Amino acid sequence: MRAEGKFYGIVVENIHSQYCHRAGIEADGVSGNPIQTVTVRNCVVDKVDSTGEATDVSADGMVLLNCTAVVDSCVVRDITPAGAGLGTCINVATCTNTFINNNFLSHAPIGLNSSGTGTRFY
Repeated sequence: MRAEGKFYGIVVENIHSQYCHRAGIEADGVSGNPIQTVTVRNCVVDKVDSTGEATDVSADGMVLLNCTAVVDSCVVRDITPAGAGLGTCINVATCTNTFINNNFLSHAPIGLNSSGTGTRFY
């Protein structure tokens, strides 16, 4: 699942995403625009593997970029980056008022990553 650009009120619920190459669930909002919102509940992201994409490619179970998000009661596991790329279960970048609650994160180099200016998550 990928939401990109300007989006509002996206709900992803009871999805099992597996065998993706870069990310299982992505919300890529517009920088500087606070209206992007996404809720992810009761989902499983499994076996994200960027091997074969390029020499050094990151792999993320979930990517939350420039948006407000809620991720609740999800399982994110088996994340494999290529080469020196990063492997992250949930990657939160430049998000505002984002809630990460009751999730199971396993088998990845990084469980939860937060970066970017103004990032607040709970």
